[in-house]
Amino acid sequence: MSDTYDSDFFAWTAQQAAALRHVAALRINLPEVDLEHLAEEIEDVGTEIRNACFSFTWRILEHLMSARLTWTNCISIPGKSR
Repeated sequence: MSDTYDSDFFAWTAQQAAALRHVAALRINLPEVDLEHLAEEIEDVGTEIRNACFSFTWRILEHLMSARLTWTNCISIPGKSR
């Protein structure tokens, strides 16, 4: 299980949430633990981290493309006019 945690945190959170929901469905008596809400929170953390990674990656790509266009426009090619 820790292999998944180290390699794919989003998948791990989904697995943990499913396991907690399974325990809740079995009606194991854990009065101090709100299993359904705990499962939901774990899933939400995984989703938020995944979405943040996508967003940061997209932002980096936008900056790289912008830098490339700026750099390309700054270079003058001998024999060609702009």
